[in-house]
Amino acid sequence: MASRYYYEGSLQPGNIELTDSEAHHLIHVKRARVGECIEVFDGQGNAVEAEVIELKKKLAVLKIDQQFRHDEEQSRLEIVLASAIPKSDRFRWLIEKATEIGVTQFIPLITQRSVVSPRNSKLEKHRQYVIEACKQSGRNHLMQISASMTLNELCTESEKTTQIFVGHPGTTFASLEQFQQCLKTTTTSLLLVVGPEGGLTNQELNLLDDKNVIRVCCSPHILRIETAGLVMSTVAVCAVNSNAETKK
Repeated sequence: MASRYYYEGSLQPGNIELTDSEAHHLIHVKRARVGECIEVFDGQGNAVEAEVIELKKKLAVLKIDQQFRHDEEQSRLEIVLASAIPKSDRFRWLIEKATEIGVTQFIPLITQRSVVSPRNSKLEKHRQYVIEACKQSGRNHLMQISASMTLNELCTESEKTTQIFVGHPGTTFASLEQFQQCLKTTTTSLLLVVGPEGGLTNQELNLLDDKNVIRVCCSPHILRIETAGLVMSTVAVCAVNSNAETKK
């Protein structure tokens, strides 16, 4: 795969400019040369090949000769992961891997037992990790990172348009096979909820039960926040892709 770079703009035939971190990476890390061809994506599902035609200290000019190609990923079912935030670098790891897997949107979840409540500046930094993960994995849609929400806010906003699943150890909805089969019958967007270390409180679980949220247990063991989120997301993505192939 050619070197990939993110461009926040329209990928139409003509000249475009890479600036800031993308230009730095192209010019000073990859040491690109005039005449080299690279791949540029816009985070909205589109990608195109572009030729480097001019290099400056902090700016690279690229030429696009062809119309962009469209990524059909956009037509798939929306998969939203709402998760309590793990400590330290585990949050970055969760964001990177969720992006690679194909999660559409990530919502930082604030619960009664949450120990990490990310500031806007931290969320903005993690949006850069989304870009890096897209560049590495070949994904052309950026995973969206939303503002933090409480569990009540999340349920109120999502209950009318989304099928909601919550990861909870020990639930009778025990097998991945059952979870995957249930996902295959879902035609709305999917919301996967993961609580904090120590789990959701009884009050929070009762709230979810009142909203007809389906409890899911993905392992006989207690999973860390990021592990639970990625296991649920992987099963969901596989089910959605399998369902899309079946309908072709």
